[in-house]
Amino acid sequence: FIPDTWHHIVGMYAQDSLKLYVNGNRVRSSAFSTRFDFSSSDIIIGNNNNLDQPFDGSIDDFKVFNYALSELEIADMLDVEVTPVASEEEFKTTPVSIELLQNYPNPFNPSTQIRFQLSREEYVRLTVFDGIGKEVKILKQGDLSAGEYHYIFDASGLSSGVYYYQLTTSQGVLTKKMLLVK
Repeated sequence: FIPDTWHHIVGMYAQDSLKLYVNGNRVRSSAFSTRFDFSSSDIIIGNNNNLDQPFDGSIDDFKVFNYALSELEIADMLDVEVTPVASEEEFKTTPVSIELLQNYPNPFNPSTQIRFQLSREEYVRLTVFDGIGKEVKILKQGDLSAGEYHYIFDASGLSSGVYYYQLTTSQGVLTKKMLLVK
């Protein structure tokens, strides 16, 4: 690392492995023989084997996600180009059923991410309704192939309250609740 320089550091932990990215480039991948419990762990910045030189700087932004980000999502967040170590196709799996996931964050202000999975090509309609059932926004309407999708719902012009998002396909209708808090 270069002193007095901004660095974007992203660590991705997935059950038995850890991937570390610095400025959008993967710098390390490690496999673990046991699962870690991060629920009570401290965050260590820097090399913990070299406590003579502790971290001396500031943290500008810190985000925690409850799902694994793809290399492309990381690149979008960091506004850099990522050189993939493996192709996206190697990691792509087809979901076995339709699933509407809980939005994140929830409660939210002013925007939240809505994710869903399709097991086959479908005509979909992803709609947001207010607490009394009035349609507020259509986030997606059209054909999509099998896979996982995410859409951002921006509620900047809406008032606080309970909202519902609904995914309609030929396989059925799924609805979840979310809370806008201003």
